[in-house]
Amino acid sequence: MAPDEEAIVEFAKHTPSVAEPGDMIYDQTDDDDDPNGGTIFDDLPIVLSHFGVEARHVEGASVHSIEQVLGRGGAVIVDLNSESIWDVDGDRTIADHAVVVTGIDTTAGVVHLNDSGTADGADEQVTMEVFEAAWSTSGNQMVATR
Repeated sequence: MAPDEEAIVEFAKHTPSVAEPGDMIYDQTDDDDDPNGGTIFDDLPIVLSHFGVEARHVEGASVHSIEQVLGRGGAVIVDLNSESIWDVDGDRTIADHAVVVTGIDTTAGVVHLNDSGTADGADEQVTMEVFEAAWSTSGNQMVATR
């Protein structure tokens, strides 16, 4: 049985970060919009591993590398800028949100996302240009399952 969100968050709240020693993997203030709160992206493989999913963190990834992971049946989570993909005002220079990439249509120039940050985030679609700009704020970080 897959864990629910509460179980995952509880594990991350009580697990020390490897990427940022002295912090827990998940730290959220009362303000859900705190850009410094949430899950430390680099530590996602630790959380996934705890729940039986083998994954690795990659910096400097490419759209092609996402396609390769998806093509072999893996899953991809990317760290990116939320204001860019939601087309709202704000600082578009920092990575502040993670989404699951579910597909890339290079012919149409569209990236398909599952985005927990919006009510209608299932199969959210953004242009390749918007995706690449938003993703570049993290140095093109991704977590890929094996």
